Amino acid sequence: MKISELRELNKDELAKALHEKRQTLKDLRFEIAQGKVKNAHVIRSTKKDVAQILTVFNSIPTGI
Repeated sequence: MKISELRELNKDELAKALHEKRQTLKDLRFEIAQGKVKNAHVIRSTKKDVAQILTVFNSIPTGI
């Protein structure tokens, strides 16, 4: 996902996307351990996506 796409999402949608990416990361690690995935760079891009989601998520004002 691009940052511009993430900034258009609300907090609930970001939380859902974060959960999905973390689940994907967990699954990828499991598949690499089994030897099913040959491209380990997929983990790097997924971790980058998680970091981008967290950055946008934390930059949303809380409405105090």
